[in-house]
Amino acid sequence: MEALLPPKSRPTQYSWIATRASLLGRLKNWGDDASWKVFFDTYSPLIYNAVTRAGLSDSEAHDVVQETVISVCRSLPKFKYDAEKGTFKNWLLRVTQRRVADYFRRREGERKCRVSLADSDGENSVEALEAIPDPAARTVAEVWEAEWEQNLWEAALNKLKLKVDLAHYQIYDAYVLQGWEIFEVTRGFNVTATSVYVIKHRLSKLLKKEYEKLRNKPL
Repeated sequence: MEALLPPKSRPTQYSWIATRASLLGRLKNWGDDASWKVFFDTYSPLIYNAVTRAGLSDSEAHDVVQETVISVCRSLPKFKYDAEKGTFKNWLLRVTQRRVADYFRRREGERKCRVSLADSDGENSVEALEAIPDPAARTVAEVWEAEWEQNLWEAALNKLKLKVDLAHYQIYDAYVLQGWEIFEVTRGFNVTATSVYVIKHRLSKLLKKEYEKLRNKPL
């Protein structure tokens, strides 16, 4: 039976360069480990997407990513992974939620301060409070599961990209991920339809294997 195919990847609209550079500076004081790099590359998009959907701004989300990575890296030596219980996914969710809660509490303090100032100017405090938008319409937990699965596929895809021939990956990307018609692929890459089908089958199996590795043992 043919391997499962991933959902189409989302376009990456943000850069992690600044975040990663800043994180390096913060980690070096207590001892850096190669594990944090693997974790950051694999799970930073998950954390970012989940917390922005929960209501944080871009800059707040990048702060949460950094704080979560730092917390995880400090805890890695003591962390025991249990695939059957799914403890890593739930643990990472709890760490992320705590960081988001910090921002929501900070926002609430700012809201109350603004309302107090508005009321001191003679404005109605209730109306002023209602005019300030709620910090989050949905919680991180509500979007975590979907983001987790999507992120596993995208992380697996990135790992696949590094392990296979670039030309083959480009063909796979065009035919499977972008949805080109077979005649567009054969004409665009000057290959036969048989070659396209073989590449699709082989890379799909490799991708599924990478996905299962991440799913069964994320760290």
